[in-house]
Amino acid sequence: MKLAAADIGNSRLKILIDNACYSFEYSKNSIRHIRQVFKVFSNDEIVIAISSVSNKKKDFFLNVIFPLKNITAIAAEKILDGYKKIDFSQISGMGTDRKLGLMAAANYIKPPFFTIDCGTAVTVNFVNQNNICEGGVIFPGVFTQLKSLSKHTEALQNIKTNWEIEQIGKNTDDAISAGIIFSVLGGVKEAIKCFSQKEQIKKLNGIITGGYSHFIYPKLRKEKYKIEYRENLVIEGIMSLLTK
Repeated sequence: MKLAAADIGNSRLKILIDNACYSFEYSKNSIRHIRQVFKVFSNDEIVIAISSVSNKKKDFFLNVIFPLKNITAIAAEKILDGYKKIDFSQISGMGTDRKLGLMAAANYIKPPFFTIDCGTAVTVNFVNQNNICEGGVIFPGVFTQLKSLSKHTEALQNIKTNWEIEQIGKNTDDAISAGIIFSVLGGVKEAIKCFSQKEQIKKLNGIITGGYSHFIYPKLRKEKYKIEYRENLVIEGIMSLLTK
């Protein structure tokens, strides 16, 4: 039997199986490639745990794998109850993806710690020194901000972005790029500062993940934040549930 995990985000789908991670966009063209991943294991029974932030995107994935009769799909949240390392009882409404990221982070760093997930939304999530999750903050991500500007501002169409910018912009495109990056960095740093003050710890450990985290990570490291980069943190959390 093979264990697999699927992280269904708003923008991309990730599949982890046999220690290999695959990433797909949501399109008709990706259907064949997704099925090909599983057809390699056509002689195995596959159990796949799924975390999803979108019912529509989850239905897309389930319809893709439905013809493959050797796959059993289960919802990741149904096996979350058996996980006791982090106490989530003090919060309500936290998405499964946020919990999974914290669970995976606990395999790498000791509490207190934070996770940053840079996706459609940026989430900064916290676990205190007693392994209690205290929640976090959520704000619009890089591409969400860009799409909003393009949609609602007639003069700001067809923006050419520069996500590696580190200074104020000398033209409109660079100014927008800098504004979005600075807003994400500022939100992240304020969240970390808030939790650090609460825990009375000057330097907290953290892990950053998500689609464009590789742009944010070096900027935080440059400012001496104690942070690690893990490309597939959420899907690692799903797999840790399955293996335990």
